Amino acid sequence: MKFYYNITGYLTQFWRTRPMCIICLLILAVVRIVLLVSDNASDRNILCQLKEPYVIIEGRVCDSFVSDGYYGRISVVDLKDTYLMDASGTTVEHLTGRNRLIRVFFSSEISVYMGQTVRLRGKCESFGHATNPGEFDRLKYYHNRGYLLMVKDADIIAKSRKYSHIRQIIADVGGRGERVLDKALGADDSAVLKAMLFGDKSELPDELNKLYQRNGIAHILAISGLHISFLATLFYELLKRMGIPLRIRAAVSEAAIVSYGMMVGFSPSSFRAICMFSMYLISRIILCSYDMLTALCAALTLTVLYRPTLILDSGLGMSFAAVFGVGFFYESFNRNIMRVKSLLSPFFVSLFVFLSTLPIILSSYYDVAFYSVLLNLIVIPLMSVLLVCALALIALYGLSSCICPALTDILTLLPATAVHLILSLYKQLCTMLLNKMSFGCTNMGAPSTPLILLFYLMLLTAVLYRGRYNKVISFALMIASVCVISLKCYTGLDIYMLDIGQGDCMVIRYGSSIFADGSVYIVDCGSSSHKNVGEKRLIPFLKYYGIDRVDGVFITHPDADHINGIKELIAKAEDENISLGDLYIYEGFETSDALKDIADLKSIKVHEGMSIRDGELSFDILYPYKGCSVDNANDASLVMDIGYGAFHMLTTGDVEEGGERYVTDIYPEPEYDYTVIKVPHHGSSSSSTKALLEWADASIAVISCGKDNSYGHPHEEVLERYRASGTDIYRTDISGAVLIHTDGYKVSVDTFVDVKGFDYD
Repeated sequence: MKFYYNITGYLTQFWRTRPMCIICLLILAVVRIVLLVSDNASDRNILCQLKEPYVIIEGRVCDSFVSDGYYGRISVVDLKDTYLMDASGTTVEHLTGRNRLIRVFFSSEISVYMGQTVRLRGKCESFGHATNPGEFDRLKYYHNRGYLLMVKDADIIAKSRKYSHIRQIIADVGGRGERVLDKALGADDSAVLKAMLFGDKSELPDELNKLYQRNGIAHILAISGLHISFLATLFYELLKRMGIPLRIRAAVSEAAIVSYGMMVGFSPSSFRAICMFSMYLISRIILCSYDMLTALCAALTLTVLYRPTLILDSGLGMSFAAVFGVGFFYESFNRNIMRVKSLLSPFFVSLFVFLSTLPIILSSYYDVAFYSVLLNLIVIPLMSVLLVCALALIALYGLSSCICPALTDILTLLPATAVHLILSLYKQLCTMLLNKMSFGCTNMGAPSTPLILLFYLMLLTAVLYRGRYNKVISFALMIASVCVISLKCYTGLDIYMLDIGQGDCMVIRYGSSIFADGSVYIVDCGSSSHKNVGEKRLIPFLKYYGIDRVDGVFITHPDADHINGIKELIAKAEDENISLGDLYIYEGFETSDALKDIADLKSIKVHEGMSIRDGELSFDILYPYKGCSVDNANDASLVMDIGYGAFHMLTTGDVEEGGERYVTDIYPEPEYDYTVIKVPHHGSSSSSTKALLEWADASIAVISCGKDNSYGHPHEEVLERYRASGTDIYRTDISGAVLIHTDGYKVSVDTFVDVKGFDYD
């Protein structure tokens, strides 16, 4: 009861001292509710109006940059105030507004100016929708940032002479800065600084980006609020030391930081930081106190009112949570729990930034490095030195190249060396910590909304509690909150048929009790229509559910559309904190050249009559028999019975008529009643004979195939056979990932696309 009165008293005081915060939070809540009930199908509605995908588009350039494409460097251009026309030139839609941008991809580098009106022709598409749990959702990401459609393989038809000279000058300054970094530094150092200062990640090596991300310091590679705040404050203080009057230095600082925001494209976090800095300048001019929390809530509200969908953006969420962690959680802990000494202050600031952003980090990346709390104590202070050295390097290089080119190398030696040493230290620390403290980086999975709410409630209680033993209770609650958000409670059997295009991938999760670690098995993973399915679909799926161990991998046969994703999983498992168990494969495929890359796994030879047991879960091998020919790899595919209680599923790989006939002949009467059949060979007419369908008599059929695949899978005659047998058909090309859950008796089927249980919004 006493704690209840403490909370209500604190909230009353908060309303009296910070009413603007409460008002802004209410506005944000209303915006979020409106977005929940609004229609997000505008892109599909527009595409339905087009008679053909190739269209003519006319719009104004609001951003442009160069990126890496499959065949070299390409230009990417963002357009606003766009007219969308069909091939005849008839306007189909006029796209205006902040949430109706179009991103255009060219096949080579082109030259356009900011604010220039261009007319082009290209293939208009919607952004790719995630069809599996954990998969990066491009549609959601771009829609949150205001993009409605994209155009590929574009060619410019015409462009105007008029353009925005001021914005182009600002863009040219950024381009010159990037060229200076290329000349003065090594390739990796230049790529990192271009990401930090100019938001250009096109040349950043994937390994380096992943290294920073896994160590919890990926924020330094973005134009974050930290960068903006530091640069703005640095410029303001320099003007102050020069004796510039308050109003003039405030105006000059504001113009400079807004120009910098225009240069880097006004990312959500940078826009938030610029708004907060503007409020700080206003408070200095009108001689009133500056409150961080009020400024934060007001800045977030302005950002969301400018572009409402940004309230769903994880980058803005992390930026807001980080500042809130300092301005509210840390300050409340310092006031209510213990007076933090100045020596320990950086640690507790880093701790509360980590805790306040933890749910958002897990919702975005699914893993976390706990030692990043300590690592950031080194990284963040050195960031100020790094940014100063980088700016000094650009300034000195530019001045010396104009005045005395011969002295350029000498004048830039000191800042260039300092930049290299700091970035080398970052890299060495990250590499060492991953090698020596891999236990500190763990796959916790994406937390559910109730767990996130409970986490923040516990954290709130930890910093506001004023009763007896408040220090002990506070730290206990903080530890408990981390434990709560990492909970992964499930029982029974879950079978996921992932959507990986034209190929196969099945993941099986089995849990015997709520708090015991479950088992995970994979049956095939490969695709002939999508690249990097192991890296982009299977691994994110595993991390999404907090899976850090795969107990077994079954390979039905060594075709590329069944194993290339497995190869990627094996190659990246250690880096992704995933340990792999045994490999199960028919003995006839053991010497296949396609399996050379996966020799690191312990291989267990299987054939008809063998059984693999894991508690109540069983894998019974029905085919191929010992000595079966592998001349036709498809027809030697592994056929298994997956059993759990009264539930049984028949998995078939790409087995064809010969293999099906063997199974139905050798077992005239199936030992079990099958509930589910994984349709053989993606629904090819060479499989799914009438004899097999009658033999299995399954009530549910799952087909794994690619959308609009060149093979025409599944073939219509196969679908007709399943329909005639009264089987419910689920297809990954239509429904995305298919989830089958059973407790051993009752069975439920959900699909990732258009199912409430998987609604990612």
